[in-house]
Amino acid sequence: MKKLAATLAFLLLAAPVAAQRMTLGAFRFVQESDPITDKNASYAYTDGLVDSDTALHLWCQEGELTVAFDPSTYLGPSSYDMYWRFDKTPSVGPFKFDESKKGTWAYIPTNMVSRFLTSAKSAKQVTLRANDQKGVPYTDTFDLRGIGDVLKRLKC
Repeated sequence: MKKLAATLAFLLLAAPVAAQRMTLGAFRFVQESDPITDKNASYAYTDGLVDSDTALHLWCQEGELTVAFDPSTYLGPSSYDMYWRFDKTPSVGPFKFDESKKGTWAYIPTNMVSRFLTSAKSAKQVTLRANDQKGVPYTDTFDLRGIGDVLKRLKC
């Protein structure tokens, strides 16, 4: 019996801590940390209002907050035009998005993330458009409720 109790205690103590998942407004937030470095590995995302297969993602990467639009399609092997528009404000763009390695996500350029997030905190929605290699636009709108709470938890 002591051996069984000791084995159970070991398994409970050795089990990795499960990521905490919660809903923050329109965002799903997953709080976790790297098990070796303890760096924040949390992330958040919200689905598109027009196409639920698209998503707006936020996470820490190499000590910087990263924002990406997943249009749920292959964009191409390079960087193409991207735009954003918060509520009814004038749109920003075109600018070249930073591409993902697989050509499927459009990253807000690092030097524009702060500007994007400042506007996002006071907006209700953002519409993102990324053009693929043929110039075909992929557009969706995202609900920004809860982004302030997400940003408080994503400390890079």
